[in-house]
Amino acid sequence: SCQTCPAGTFSAGTSPSTCTSCPLGSYQSAAGASSGCTACPIAHFKASVGSSPCERCPAGSVSVSTASTSCTLCPSGTFTGSGANLKDNGTSVCTACSAGSFSPSTGASSCIACDPGTYSAQGSVNCLYCSPGTFSAGNAASCSSCDAGKYSGTRAPACSACPPGTYQSSTGASRCEYCGEGTSAGVQGKTACDACQAGKYSELLDGLRTACKNCVPGTFSVQAKDVCVVCPFASYQSTAGSTFCRSC
Repeated sequence: SCQTCPAGTFSAGTSPSTCTSCPLGSYQSAAGASSGCTACPIAHFKASVGSSPCERCPAGSVSVSTASTSCTLCPSGTFTGSGANLKDNGTSVCTACSAGSFSPSTGASSCIACDPGTYSAQGSVNCLYCSPGTFSAGNAASCSSCDAGKYSGTRAPACSACPPGTYQSSTGASRCEYCGEGTSAGVQGKTACDACQAGKYSELLDGLRTACKNCVPGTFSVQAKDVCVVCPFASYQSTAGSTFCRSC
């Protein structure tokens, strides 16, 4: 008597004597099939014979043709989610990591955000360090220049304000400049140093000029300097912060 071919097989011809198993990459879910097997669709695969259905490609892999027996891992710098990524034209593709993220190895199901102080272009396999004078807060496509009054070193997550006694007038700076003679910066983040007025001097402590001080009695200044001038012979000055000496 005739026997029905089980699911996962088929029989063709007018006098079949055996049932033929569906080849790898195809399936047949119905019993008694006589018209062959159905190829697995794009983004699916089947690595075994039998009646089991085709499987979706796991996350991080794709199949770009029908009747696939395996899926291909997405290359570094790309990813795909669970079940692969089907485009409008029906092709299964890996997606490039967006700028500000990366995937260092094959078979990624998602991309990793760049750390603060680093950046990346689209499709990157790693993030690059921000150069001195720039910074990034993370997940960045590029690094931003430090504002005037600030500075940064390599791989900076943020710029630092110039400390008291220093300044920076330019953007994108990697260091701050010291205030010169007769000037001072009493607060951080200065874009220029303040000139000391006549009757004052710039106090130099530990190499930094952070304040303008009054000339002490017996001295004077008419031009900003680091020191005041001592009153010459036959003159005096009893008031602090003076710009001249009095004759005796």
